[in-house]
Amino acid sequence: MPTIQEGNLIFDFPAADSWFAFKYDEDTPPGYYRQRIDRIDGLKGVDIIAGQRPAFDTLTLIEIKDFRLDSKGLKEKVESGEIPLEILQKALNTCSALYLGARAHDALLDAGLRAAVLRPCSEIRLVFFLQEAPLPYSPIISDRLKKEHNHRVKRQLMEKKMREKLKPLGIDCRLAELGQLPRGCGWTVTEAS
Repeated sequence: MPTIQEGNLIFDFPAADSWFAFKYDEDTPPGYYRQRIDRIDGLKGVDIIAGQRPAFDTLTLIEIKDFRLDSKGLKEKVESGEIPLEILQKALNTCSALYLGARAHDALLDAGLRAAVLRPCSEIRLVFFLQEAPLPYSPIISDRLKKEHNHRVKRQLMEKKMREKLKPLGIDCRLAELGQLPRGCGWTVTEAS
């Protein structure tokens, strides 16, 4: 089972022989991002790339933001539009880099991944894993319900905006958090102890 830790979050991909998953934006093997892409100013990449072998029918790009300790910073970045734009750019930069690496038969990319990237029928899914601070407790039920509603609406609007931008490019976009992963994704996320 490939297991990837990002901050205090642990991403588990079942059955190592069927799942291929790696930290894309770090030095860890295969090292494609650091050796090829990070050298180009302004380009960024998502945190994790995953897919099921051998077909890689769905290539999943996962970007992780954990704002539990900085809810004010998140609010500012969401309201300014910085967060959705940053995630969209990372997804597009990653797709472009993978495509160009696959076309060049770059040995730093897994052969199955290269084939999937070049195959037009492969689905690309972006999962923006956004973990936010818990809503402050309110003893007044109507106040608590209103806060929960506003929180859901904010997340739905962000997801909708990102989906609208990526859908014409054939990229499905989902917003996720602990306990609310995309249906049928096949992997899990837990807190590190």
